[in-house]
Amino acid sequence: MKRLIPLLLCLVLLLSGCADQHIAKMEVDGVELWVDTQAKTISDGENVYAYTLEKQNGLETEVTIRYPDGVIYRRVFSIEVYVELGDTVVQPEPQDQGTYTGTFDESRYVRGLTLARAAYSAKGMLKEQKETLGKGIGFSIFGLLIAAWGIFMLRQPEDVWHLNHWHSVSGGEPTQFFLDRCYVGGIISIILGGIFVISGVFKLFSLL
Repeated sequence: MKRLIPLLLCLVLLLSGCADQHIAKMEVDGVELWVDTQAKTISDGENVYAYTLEKQNGLETEVTIRYPDGVIYRRVFSIEVYVELGDTVVQPEPQDQGTYTGTFDESRYVRGLTLARAAYSAKGMLKEQKETLGKGIGFSIFGLLIAAWGIFMLRQPEDVWHLNHWHSVSGGEPTQFFLDRCYVGGIISIILGGIFVISGVFKLFSLL
């Protein structure tokens, strides 16, 4: 039991370290994509596409996608058409208003509008991922602290009694009722702590 909490803490730190702070993972139009906001690339697991974002004015942003075969796709987004819908990110439009330079190979690559939505939405998704990372770490550490207190209550109930009465009792001893209550409270604390840790670890795993 003494080794369990340090091991869980190491797991939490390892998972939080593995969560990349500049890669946004998302699903757009049913396609799973990874957007690297530092390298300005998008990966679908097989192909890597380069992209650029250029603000034309206060309301519009031009997204340029460069395919591995040299084909270029351009699409202008305005604030009005950007609607965030959870993992879907941007609301589908009736038709693609972007343009291709060259011949697009639909059988090999992800369509331009899907990639452009991913690039345009990446910063917002990264913000959500950072919030999830913070919650995951917070839940995990809070759970570990509760569980550690529960273990302390189970193993050292007399010390818990002395902590509770150090200012009001001198030379006394805990009753059996207090010891039993410490036992029950310790078990409950360990269970609650475990729930928080599991919830936090799941949040961290979702970022991998």
